Amino acid sequence: VNYTEPVSGKASPTITFDKHDDHRFDLSPDGKTLLVMTVGSSPRLVDTATGKTKVTLAGHKRLATAGAFSPDSKLIVTVTGTELSGFDLAK
Repeated sequence: VNYTEPVSGKASPTITFDKHDDHRFDLSPDGKTLLVMTVGSSPRLVDTATGKTKVTLAGHKRLATAGAFSPDSKLIVTVTGTELSGFDLAK
């Protein structure tokens, strides 16, 4: 995955994933964080400037099939089947 900052045009480091996995992504509105949801793994937040994992969102009982940031990039909601999980990134 490559991310290019829309205002400056600066490209982020390449973030590499196993090509056999199913991935879902959501980019934070501020463009600083990528939410990565992968089959077999807990969702994680990746810093778009460094390509490194900032934090893993543990506690999911099943596969996270969707996720989204709040408009201010301070909250994330993930969906696992019929369960919603919220994460406060401001803490």
